[in-house]
Amino acid sequence: MRGHEEPPILAFLDEYGDVETLVVKGERFNGPHAPINLLKDVKLKEIPRGVYIIPVKKIGGSVIYGINLSKFVWSDVYFYRDRAELEIIERAKCWDHDIGITPFMEMLRKSLKAVGEATKMIRRVRHHVDKDYHYITFTVPLNPEMTFEQAMNLISQLFEKVEEEMAERIAEFHETRLAAWRRLLRVRKMRGVKRR
Repeated sequence: MRGHEEPPILAFLDEYGDVETLVVKGERFNGPHAPINLLKDVKLKEIPRGVYIIPVKKIGGSVIYGINLSKFVWSDVYFYRDRAELEIIERAKCWDHDIGITPFMEMLRKSLKAVGEATKMIRRVRHHVDKDYHYITFTVPLNPEMTFEQAMNLISQLFEKVEEEMAERIAEFHETRLAAWRRLLRVRKMRGVKRR
C-alpha cells in the first residue's frame, strides 16, 4: 500500500482569505511568494483553488527579490490554476522616460490589446488612473497542465511581442511629434517674414 503523498503546494489562509503561509515542497514562506527554483517543475493545477502564487527570484529573510518578465515596465504576476493575472503600476512622480506617462501607458494598453487580438492570449486589458498612479491589468489564460516554468516562458514571449508592438508605436509617436515641431517652426518662420 502506498503512503500518503503530500501535495507540492499547501496554502494556509488568514481570516480574510489571503495567503498567510505557503508551503512549497516542504519549505515554508510568509505570504503568496515562493522562489521559482522550487516552483519551476510544479504544474499550475497543483495550486490550491482560489489561491494565487507570485514566483520570485529568491527570498532572503524579509527581503523578496522579484522577477520581472518585461524589459520596459515592472509587472507583478499572480499565478492561479488556469490563468495569470498581471498588474503594471507606474507613478507619474517617478516617471523618467522621454514620453509622458499618459501617452506611454495608453500606447502600452493598445499594444497589449493588439497582441491579445493576434494571439488570443491577452484578455481583459484595463488602464486605470488614480491620482498619481497608472495601473494596467490584464489576464493570460493558461493550461493547468503547464509547469510554472512553461507559464513564465509563455508570458515572457508575450511581453516580447508587446515590446515589438510598443517599439513601432513609440517610433510613430516620435515621428508625429517631430512633424508637428517642424510645422510649428514653419508657421513661426512665416509669421516672422510677414512682420517684416
